[in-house]
Amino acid sequence: MNSRKISKAPPPISPLSGRGSFSPRRPVATRPKWNEWSALGHVEAWEAAALSINLDPRSINQWKRDTFPSDELFSEFEMRKRTISSNGAQVGGKQVNLILFAARAAGMGMDIPAELAALAHSAEALKVDERELIVSLEGKNEALAARMNMVESAEKRKRSALIDETKCIWPSVSRDLQDASRNGLSKAAKHQENTFWKLRESLAWAIERGKITKERASAFVARSPENNLSPMLRHLLKLD
Repeated sequence: MNSRKISKAPPPISPLSGRGSFSPRRPVATRPKWNEWSALGHVEAWEAAALSINLDPRSINQWKRDTFPSDELFSEFEMRKRTISSNGAQVGGKQVNLILFAARAAGMGMDIPAELAALAHSAEALKVDERELIVSLEGKNEALAARMNMVESAEKRKRSALIDETKCIWPSVSRDLQDASRNGLSKAAKHQENTFWKLRESLAWAIERGKITKERASAFVARSPENNLSPMLRHLLKLD
């Protein structure tokens, strides 16, 4: 009589129910350090969108959904980023004046954090025209740039003041200013009022050319967190 052989292999494993894909845990929302962000005159369009939903831009990747706390928040971010872009700022190349953005967002009835709403009130006090919401730092409209000076006045420095304020992190600042017409610093950071220099743009130029190193800037920020330069250095160098 033929006997039936029984396999000694373990029984097959039944597939798990569901889609079979691993869903990574989403990060917890990181709130902006508003004392730092509000000190910056301009931010990138995607950063403004993140701030408007009370997310620290440094905690996300604007292109990756799974770096956001939820799909809903990512969708809201995308919508707001498109809204900013449609008003004249191209994501990546152009920048937004944060105070004017806050004023326009509040005027549209957009749900924004209290800290951003406070900036809107400061814009109202300055009687800033909301039509000037988004401006390009590379724009050629000199009339518009002149009107923006009342918002940007805190970021301009005379030559001697710029040297005194930055020489501890930018050792070659005096020589670089002497050669500004040849090395590109004038084109990048000279204010339309010829006796002034744009502080943020000057720092950006120096960082791009290695005149201000990340190590030296980090040490300065750690030593002087309340200094006016510290928020700009944190933003430009993406310091933690």
